[in-house]
Amino acid sequence: MPTPLPTIFREVVGEIVRRDAARCGDWRLQDKNGRCELVIPKLSEDGFEVTVVADQQEVTVYSEYLAHQHFTSDGDHQKASQQAMGLVRDLLSPVMRVRLVKVGDKPIRGHFEALRDGEWRRESTTSLFSIRLFRKRTEKYYVNERLPRRENV
Repeated sequence: MPTPLPTIFREVVGEIVRRDAARCGDWRLQDKNGRCELVIPKLSEDGFEVTVVADQQEVTVYSEYLAHQHFTSDGDHQKASQQAMGLVRDLLSPVMRVRLVKVGDKPIRGHFEALRDGEWRRESTTSLFSIRLFRKRTEKYYVNERLPRRENV
Protein backbone atom coordinates (compact mmCIF):
# COMPACT_ATOMS: atom_id res chain seq x y z
CA MET A 1 0.00 0.00 0.00
CA PRO A 2 1.47 3.39 -1.00
CA THR A 3 2.36 5.94 1.65
CA PRO A 4 -0.47 8.49 2.08
CA LEU A 5 0.04 12.07 0.88
CA PRO A 6 -0.19 13.63 4.38
CA THR A 7 2.65 11.35 5.55
CA ILE A 8 4.86 12.27 2.58
CA PHE A 9 4.07 15.96 3.11
CA ARG A 10 5.08 15.68 6.78
CA GLU A 11 8.40 14.09 5.69
CA VAL A 12 9.08 16.89 3.16
CA VAL A 13 8.38 19.57 5.77
CA GLY A 14 10.47 17.67 8.34
CA GLU A 15 13.46 17.71 6.00
CA ILE A 16 13.10 21.47 5.46
CA VAL A 17 12.93 22.05 9.22
CA ARG A 18 16.02 19.87 9.81
CA ARG A 19 18.02 21.85 7.21
CA ASP A 20 17.04 25.28 8.57
CA ALA A 21 15.68 24.89 12.09
CA ALA A 22 16.49 28.49 13.07
CA ARG A 23 14.07 29.91 10.49
CA CYS A 24 11.36 27.32 11.15
CA GLY A 25 11.18 27.55 14.95
CA ASP A 26 7.67 29.06 15.02
CA TRP A 27 6.18 26.74 12.37
CA ARG A 28 3.32 24.56 13.65
CA LEU A 29 2.91 21.13 12.06
CA GLN A 30 0.02 18.94 13.21
CA ASP A 31 -2.17 16.08 12.09
CA LYS A 32 -5.94 16.70 12.05
CA ASN A 33 -8.62 14.29 10.87
CA GLY A 34 -6.36 12.40 8.44
CA ARG A 35 -4.79 15.60 7.12
CA CYS A 36 -1.46 17.22 7.86
CA GLU A 37 -1.51 20.98 8.47
CA LEU A 38 1.42 23.39 8.53
CA VAL A 39 0.92 26.95 9.83
CA ILE A 40 3.60 29.60 9.36
CA PRO A 41 2.73 32.81 11.23
CA LYS A 42 3.30 36.24 9.80
CA LEU A 43 6.14 38.30 11.24
CA SER A 44 4.53 41.72 10.72
CA GLU A 45 1.23 43.38 9.87
CA ASP A 46 2.56 43.94 6.34
CA GLY A 47 2.96 40.19 5.90
CA PHE A 48 0.54 37.26 5.92
CA GLU A 49 0.17 33.87 7.56
CA VAL A 50 0.65 30.84 5.32
CA THR A 51 -1.24 27.59 5.98
CA VAL A 52 -0.62 24.39 4.04
CA VAL A 53 -3.02 21.44 4.23
CA ALA A 54 -2.25 18.00 2.80
CA ASP A 55 -5.16 15.58 2.50
CA GLN A 56 -5.43 12.28 0.61
CA GLN A 57 -5.64 13.91 -2.86
CA GLU A 58 -3.89 17.27 -2.77
CA VAL A 59 -1.79 19.85 -0.98
CA THR A 60 -3.36 23.31 -0.73
CA VAL A 61 -1.41 26.46 0.12
CA TYR A 62 -3.55 29.18 1.73
CA SER A 63 -2.75 32.77 2.52
CA GLU A 64 -4.42 34.53 5.39
CA TYR A 65 -6.08 36.80 2.82
CA LEU A 66 -8.29 34.62 0.60
CA ALA A 67 -5.72 33.61 -2.05
CA HIS A 68 -4.85 29.92 -2.26
CA GLN A 69 -3.48 27.36 -4.71
CA HIS A 70 -4.01 23.58 -5.07
CA PHE A 71 -1.40 20.96 -5.95
CA THR A 72 -3.22 17.76 -6.87
CA SER A 73 -1.23 14.56 -6.60
CA ASP A 74 -1.26 12.18 -9.55
CA GLY A 75 0.23 9.51 -7.29
CA ASP A 76 3.64 11.19 -7.01
CA HIS A 77 3.02 12.60 -3.52
CA GLN A 78 6.64 13.70 -3.17
CA LYS A 79 6.36 15.92 -6.24
CA ALA A 80 3.06 17.52 -5.15
CA SER A 81 4.48 18.18 -1.68
CA GLN A 82 7.69 19.68 -3.05
CA GLN A 83 5.83 21.90 -5.52
CA ALA A 84 3.59 23.21 -2.73
CA MET A 85 6.57 23.90 -0.48
CA GLY A 86 8.33 25.66 -3.38
CA LEU A 87 5.40 28.07 -3.51
CA VAL A 88 5.54 28.44 0.27
CA ARG A 89 9.24 29.26 0.06
CA ASP A 90 8.52 32.05 -2.42
CA LEU A 91 5.53 33.32 -0.40
CA LEU A 92 7.86 33.76 2.57
CA SER A 93 10.15 36.07 0.57
CA PRO A 94 9.64 39.48 -1.05
CA VAL A 95 9.55 37.89 -4.53
CA MET A 96 5.85 37.09 -4.02
CA ARG A 97 2.95 38.96 -2.49
CA VAL A 98 -0.79 38.78 -1.90
CA ARG A 99 -2.98 41.46 -3.46
CA LEU A 100 -6.31 41.65 -1.63
CA VAL A 101 -9.27 43.40 -3.25
CA LYS A 102 -12.16 44.53 -1.06
CA VAL A 103 -15.52 46.07 -1.88
CA GLY A 104 -16.57 48.02 1.16
CA ASP A 105 -15.15 45.99 4.02
CA LYS A 106 -15.65 42.59 2.34
CA PRO A 107 -12.73 40.77 0.67
CA ILE A 108 -13.83 39.64 -2.79
CA ARG A 109 -10.58 38.66 -4.52
CA GLY A 110 -7.10 37.52 -3.54
CA HIS A 111 -4.17 37.18 -5.91
CA PHE A 112 -0.78 35.53 -5.56
CA GLU A 113 1.59 37.76 -7.52
CA ALA A 114 5.25 37.10 -8.38
CA LEU A 115 7.96 39.60 -9.22
CA ARG A 116 9.37 38.56 -12.60
CA ASP A 117 11.73 40.69 -14.68
CA GLY A 118 10.96 43.72 -12.51
CA GLU A 119 7.17 43.46 -12.91
CA TRP A 120 4.48 41.99 -10.65
CA ARG A 121 2.60 39.21 -12.46
CA ARG A 122 -0.47 37.36 -11.28
CA GLU A 123 0.14 33.68 -10.56
CA SER A 124 -3.32 32.72 -9.31
CA THR A 125 -6.62 34.29 -8.26
CA THR A 126 -9.29 33.33 -5.77
CA SER A 127 -12.61 35.19 -6.01
CA LEU A 128 -15.85 35.30 -4.07
CA PHE A 129 -19.17 36.23 -5.61
CA SER A 130 -20.23 39.73 -4.58
CA ILE A 131 -22.99 42.13 -5.62
CA ARG A 132 -21.91 45.22 -3.78
CA LEU A 133 -22.70 47.99 -6.21
CA PHE A 134 -21.65 51.56 -5.57
CA ARG A 135 -19.25 50.62 -2.80
CA LYS A 136 -15.68 51.73 -2.62
CA ARG A 137 -13.17 49.23 -3.99
CA THR A 138 -9.77 49.07 -2.29
CA GLU A 139 -6.61 47.05 -2.80
CA LYS A 140 -3.93 46.20 -0.29
CA TYR A 141 -0.65 44.37 -0.76
CA TYR A 142 0.93 42.00 1.76
CA VAL A 143 4.55 40.83 1.50
CA ASN A 144 6.55 38.50 3.74
CA GLU A 145 10.24 39.05 4.33
CA ARG A 146 10.97 35.93 6.34
CA LEU A 147 13.36 34.58 3.68
CA PRO A 148 15.60 36.32 1.12
CA ARG A 149 14.81 36.19 -2.58
CA ARG A 150 16.06 33.19 -4.48
CA GLU A 151 19.09 33.94 -6.63
CA ASN A 152 17.59 32.50 -9.84
CA VAL A 153 14.31 34.45 -9.67
